[in-house]
Amino acid sequence: MSSKPAPDIMADEALIERYNNGDAAAFDILYERHRKQFYNFLVKTTRDTSLAEDIYQTCWEKIIEKRDEFVLRIHAGDPPFKFINYLYTMGRNAWLDHTRSSAYKTQISMTSEDDDEPSPFDGISDDDSSNPDERYRHQQLLNKINDAISLLAPEQREAFLLTRDNRLTLEQVAEIQGVGRETVKSRNKYALQKLKHLLQEWLP
Repeated sequence: MSSKPAPDIMADEALIERYNNGDAAAFDILYERHRKQFYNFLVKTTRDTSLAEDIYQTCWEKIIEKRDEFVLRIHAGDPPFKFINYLYTMGRNAWLDHTRSSAYKTQISMTSEDDDEPSPFDGISDDDSSNPDERYRHQQLLNKINDAISLLAPEQREAFLLTRDNRLTLEQVAEIQGVGRETVKSRNKYALQKLKHLLQEWLP
């Protein structure tokens, strides 16, 4: 007799179904699974914490409201419904609507899966060093990286953030951006080249 997987390792779509059937804990798991990376994506995309928080809150409210629709799309299966693609597409579209309505000027981009050249940022993450000088230099490096990312062309920055920070596949990013896989790959390539140039004094 086969047993069902524990909720915390269930696919997003299975959690949506459980939530729609009255299991509030399933939504909590779904929210915890995506909240940090989705919020960071919005902050880096909008470069406006207040705007990011507004979009973040609105997106999760819409997910609660549309759970019946999600279940129908999951069962329809054509095309397959992927919650994570829907989540990031919704956040991206909300930001684009804001830029169109207020002439808000900004930039956004993304990076490197399946690229021929390695990323210069591999191994750079939160620093747990006990050495104050090392921690200070590490924080300076992170600040420089964020500044450089903000200088990328919007489509490149978005691709970079989605593939690198949010670990989405090229296919997922292509669906979110409404372009082909090779276009996403090209955007990541040019983003990395520009970042390497901007950060050449800071990287090994």
